[in-house]
Amino acid sequence: MNQPDVFRPASSFAYAGLAWLLLGGLLWADSVDASGERIAGNIMLGSGLAYGIYLIFIRPRVRVFDDGIEIRNPISDHVIGWQDVQAINSQYTMSVRVDGKN
Repeated sequence: MNQPDVFRPASSFAYAGLAWLLLGGLLWADSVDASGERIAGNIMLGSGLAYGIYLIFIRPRVRVFDDGIEIRNPISDHVIGWQDVQAINSQYTMSVRVDGKN
């Protein structure tokens, strides 16, 4: 079995890093003269937003291997065998037709 090919835009790492830097700067600026409660709130808010940035920019990928294709979205994973794939369209966005549904 060959190594799987992973497709993910390289720019997504740059966008995620830029978003994390911006988020860190904003939270640091808000926490400089803040009370303990506000700092704790900023940490919780920042953690949630940082995880959201990960879900949007880093998590999505398409992995192609010998037995099929794995599509990882921000919320769900789909593994589809090649025997089930009817068509793949990747003109503007990627869609995989399985059992008559995209």
